[in-house]
Amino acid sequence: MSNNDNLISFNKGVSGNPKGRPKGSKNRSTIVRDIFDSISVLDCFSFNDLESKFPHIKNNMSIEYLMTLIQVNKAIFKEDTRAYKVLMESLYGTPIKEVLIEPKEETSDEKLDLSLLTVEELDILLKAFNRKEPPKDRLGSEWGLK
Repeated sequence: MSNNDNLISFNKGVSGNPKGRPKGSKNRSTIVRDIFDSISVLDCFSFNDLESKFPHIKNNMSIEYLMTLIQVNKAIFKEDTRAYKVLMESLYGTPIKEVLIEPKEETSDEKLDLSLLTVEELDILLKAFNRKEPPKDRLGSEWGLK
């Protein structure tokens, strides 16, 4: 476990991860972008199929643009909900998943039985409610605990 006594800062210009990723190596997004740039055109059949639905496209458009059109084609004409989801997430970002938790209403049968709590647990509860430390000698006698 670390503490302030054993923390050592790195010297200026010295890496904290000397065996990390080698200099000049490409990350995944750069590799994918290079692949997209190296693919110049779609095959004639795929392009003609897309062109019939999207007449404004040209065969010299980037593969990234054409792949996005393919996703649009799937979402609209093939009613592919996954393609729609991919398009929406690239347009608006991945949605944040929120969970709404509503407090459970207490019924008359469901009351907290304080006799089941330990002295330490009661101490924590009292600190939370009173925001001050209760006298420890009173805890046991007030709550009927040993």
